[in-house]
Amino acid sequence: MASYQLLSMLLALHFGVALAVNNEPNHLEDEWDFIDMDPDYEEKPINLETLQQYDNLDEDMYRSMMLENSWDRTDYEALTPEERAANLKESAKVIKAQNEAFRSNHSSFFCKPTALSILSQEAMAIRMKNQLGPNPEDSVEPFSYFLTSTNQQTPHKDILQRSEERLAKLKKKREKPLAEFHTPSRFLTPAKNQSDCGSCAIFATTAAMETGFLLKNRELTTVDLAEKTLLNCPVDVPGMRGCKGCVSISLPVEYLINHRGGNLPPEGIDPYIGKENPDQCLSEYYNVNVGAKVTDYCTYTNVGEENLKYLVASHGAVIVGMTFISEEAQNKFQNHGGGVFDTCLQKSDSVRSRHAVTIVGYGVSNDVPYWYVKNSWGPKWGEEDGYFKIKRGENCMAIENVAVVLGIAKVDTNTFSSQGTSETVNAFHSEL
Repeated sequence: MASYQLLSMLLALHFGVALAVNNEPNHLEDEWDFIDMDPDYEEKPINLETLQQYDNLDEDMYRSMMLENSWDRTDYEALTPEERAANLKESAKVIKAQNEAFRSNHSSFFCKPTALSILSQEAMAIRMKNQLGPNPEDSVEPFSYFLTSTNQQTPHKDILQRSEERLAKLKKKREKPLAEFHTPSRFLTPAKNQSDCGSCAIFATTAAMETGFLLKNRELTTVDLAEKTLLNCPVDVPGMRGCKGCVSISLPVEYLINHRGGNLPPEGIDPYIGKENPDQCLSEYYNVNVGAKVTDYCTYTNVGEENLKYLVASHGAVIVGMTFISEEAQNKFQNHGGGVFDTCLQKSDSVRSRHAVTIVGYGVSNDVPYWYVKNSWGPKWGEEDGYFKIKRGENCMAIENVAVVLGIAKVDTNTFSSQGTSETVNAFHSEL
């Protein structure tokens, strides 16, 4: 028992995985059952006086916020003083206009300076371009970018059919979805920062994995998986392009199941640096065993509000895609501060960028229905520690178009971690 506790402590300190004895039963034997909603969820109040100061954003204010919030200085230091001043002037204009609309009740969200406010609108557009969806050289049918399959043994149409059948069985258990649902905070992990790398689909996948693992193994108190491994390793998988983006939100999941045993190493072994290096791919040998792994997934097209409610309330985290077609929406999202984002998708033939995120709840705020979503732009972006709300029921930013949910299975924890991870723990132990 002592050795088990020592191993748990070392994992918690070095790898981002923690175990604790928990008397709560593992009642989710059926992955398609419903989760008890978080009874303690509360919205954070909005201070309108604070918003007014952001109207005068300049470099001094940005620097003070950067130091106060421990923002990454990379983007800031890469610019000349003249470029910083010009970019912040652009962001200040967006923030002031949106906050005037918010204060006058013409919009349900506000903007504020974020770490990304130092980027020019053009630089932000370049950063987001091709993060999700096909490049011109990709042979992918139009609008199939969110869901593709490389598994020849299970054609995509069969995956869709199986997915619909499972959802239909779930809906028989509850006539209507709950009016409001928030995944309990103990099953959510902190928002991470993908940095200047088109890895949003990878971060959305690990976010869903971490929540799924915490739900499946209730003895876990936290888990932090290595996005870097999922970035470096799939070099031979068509459509997975490292920091240049990913064709679909389902490809990372499929790769995990087919090539990594449905799991990843912990973050502490393979820390994320915002750059890809296929030569540093850690093998499955280093996967951590937290008592759960991904064994299956389901995909949905034209999923819609009602079906998304069922999926969120049964899985806790649902991978979805967003589509930006206007410069206005992208600029506001860059500086998003809180409230319910409502600069929604309008019909257009042009697409500026796409972005993968993870829905973890839904509700109503000031009579505006919303999805509660985990982003990957760091814990200081958005309203609540890197999470944000977006208008629900109108397919805002195409967020209700497609969805992926993970099938999580229990794993024997007698061996707790793979041999590779155990050897790494021993190496740490010998250094202490």
